[in-house]
Amino acid sequence: MDRRTGVSLVIAALAALAPALASAQVVDLSCIGVQVTSMRAKLQDLSAGTASSYRQVVAEVEQLAKAAAEEVQPVEKRWSDAVEIEARRIRSANPGASDVTVGRIFAQRLRESAELDNKFAAVLVAQLKAHKAEEQIIVKSRQIPGRDNEQKVAELSRRYAEESGAGPYVERIQRSRTLQHLVGTLAAAEAAARSSHDIPAAPLARLGFDQEPGEGRLVAATTTASRLVAEADARRTGAHLIVGHLSHMLGGAEERAALMRNRQSETARVTSNQIAIALNELHMTGVAMQTLSSGVRLDRIQVPAPAQSSPAPGVHPWQDSLAQKVTETVETVYEVVYGTPGNGRATK
Repeated sequence: MDRRTGVSLVIAALAALAPALASAQVVDLSCIGVQVTSMRAKLQDLSAGTASSYRQVVAEVEQLAKAAAEEVQPVEKRWSDAVEIEARRIRSANPGASDVTVGRIFAQRLRESAELDNKFAAVLVAQLKAHKAEEQIIVKSRQIPGRDNEQKVAELSRRYAEESGAGPYVERIQRSRTLQHLVGTLAAAEAAARSSHDIPAAPLARLGFDQEPGEGRLVAATTTASRLVAEADARRTGAHLIVGHLSHMLGGAEERAALMRNRQSETARVTSNQIAIALNELHMTGVAMQTLSSGVRLDRIQVPAPAQSSPAPGVHPWQDSLAQKVTETVETVYEVVYGTPGNGRATK
C-alpha cells in the first residue's frame, strides 16, 4: 500500500465516522482565497490608472496569502504522516476491518495518544494563524474601492448626517470628499455597533483624496477612524471563523465533550484558548464600535466661537472640531479598549 492510498483509506474511514476528523487533515485556507478573489474582482472594476495605484496593496495581500499557505504546509505533512502510520497499524492489527471500525479505532487512539493529540492540536493552531492572516488581508483589501464607491459614500454620509441632527452641515459635507468619507465611516461604526453583519464597506476604502487646503487634520482623522472600523470588522470575522472551524473540526457534541474532559489533552487546551480568544475579540470589537459611535455624535460637536478659532481657508470650525473629536475618540479606543498606544496603532 503506497502512502497516498494509506492516507486516503483512513481519511475515508474517518469521514464515515466523523467528517470533521477527516477535514482536519488540511488547514482550511479557502476564506483567504475568497478575500484575494474579491480583491482582484474589485480591481477589474477600476480604471487602469486607479488600479495601478493599489499595486502595493495587492502585493502585500498576495504575500500574506502565500506566507499563510507556506506556514501550514509542515503542520499538514506531520499530521498526514501520523494518519498514515496509525492507519497501517490499525489495519495490520485488525485485518478485514470495515472503514467505520478503522475510523472508530483511530478516533479512540486520537484521544489516548499524546503524540497524535499534539499533532492535532498543532493543526488547530495553524488554522488560527490562518485566520489571523486573513484578518490582515481583510484590512488591507478594504483599501481598494468597489464599484460606485464615491457615490455610495456620498449617499451614506448625507443620510447619516441628516439622521444624526447635523442637517445644517450636510451641504458642507457634500462639498468635501474627505468629510464625506469620515462621516460615512462614523455611519459604518454605528452599524457595526448594532450588528456584526451588513457593515457598509464603501467608507472603509482609501480613495486617494484630493486634499483641500487645511484638510490635513481631517484626512488624518478619516484614516485612523476607517482603519479602526476595518480592523473591528476583520477581528469579528476572524472570531466567527475560529468558532466555526472548531465546531467543524472537533466533531459532534459527544466527541467535543469527551475531548474537553481530558485535562491532559493539548487539543483541549488549545481549543479552550481559541474559544477564549474568539469571545474576547467579539466583546472588545463590540465595545470599540460602541465607543466610537457614541463618542462622536454629529449633533453634539462643539463649534468654537469665531474669536477662539482661526481655521485655514476653506475649513469650517465644525469640521475641524469633528476631526479633533474623532481623533481623540479613536485614540481612546486603542488605549482603553485594546490596550495599545492610540497613535502608534491607529496610524500604521
